[in-house]
Amino acid sequence: MKFIEISTIKKLMLCGASMLLSGISLAEGNLENPAKDAIESGISAISGWHCTASEIEIEVDGKSYGKAGMGTIRTDTESRCGHTNSGFSLLFNYGALPDGEHTLVAKVDGEIWMERTFSTIRPGSDTDFVPDSDHTEYAIDFPKPGDALELKWQSSKQSFTVSRAFRDLINPGKMVATFNRTFFGHARGYDPSRPDRQFGELDVTEFKLNISETAFAMSRVGTILGDCDYNGDITFFFNKVTSQGTFSCSGSSGTYSAEVFVNANEGYYIGRFDMTPTGSEQSTRDFHMALAP
Repeated sequence: MKFIEISTIKKLMLCGASMLLSGISLAEGNLENPAKDAIESGISAISGWHCTASEIEIEVDGKSYGKAGMGTIRTDTESRCGHTNSGFSLLFNYGALPDGEHTLVAKVDGEIWMERTFSTIRPGSDTDFVPDSDHTEYAIDFPKPGDALELKWQSSKQSFTVSRAFRDLINPGKMVATFNRTFFGHARGYDPSRPDRQFGELDVTEFKLNISETAFAMSRVGTILGDCDYNGDITFFFNKVTSQGTFSCSGSSGTYSAEVFVNANEGYYIGRFDMTPTGSEQSTRDFHMALAP
């Protein structure tokens, strides 16, 4: 029978304890973003927390994207780590990756710590960076019914961000608007069948607009395009109304369809009427209305 020296047993115990502690320290943390099986786009942070790491390196699809910044204050990890400076992050443009599934590997002090599978969708089909744009969208009935968020494209984040919030403003999915105001503005118009009626110059006009939840009515008193009345049904959207009905202008009458874009906060309305006079071809009228003083 062979006897093992006490010193050798101690060495084995210390080695095992060291390996165990190393495994614990390596696992004491969490890679929070991207989440497992998440769909990512735009520019955001690959982030999480770790109690003992000196450095964390991020690889995506086998390519290193460098070391994450360390030491962000995370008070929520103090009970786990014994300190609060456990956060890490690496700013990353997901648009630099092709659409589809990808694998992220996070290495702690040179050792693989965590793997994560996620997918990406690029905002631009043929570029990894979409430039500045004035494009605006609206999220209706969010974050609760009756609310809406205005979203604008922000190139520095490669995503839409909230630019304005509207609270308890709308019925679910619809705009509630009742206007009965006088406006001063201008209009342009043309009739494709009559080249002599191309009204390129401004038509200084008085508009009277009445919008209810079911009906649209507008009258216009102008010098070039003439006096007109429009009456029809209406469909409400958050930032516009659409309408179809009949019109009667000086010298013509018929049917129309219209889109009126509303910017009540800034005090103007713009729109286009597609008008089809009885027995004639369709023509258009563009208009811009400002609140009367």
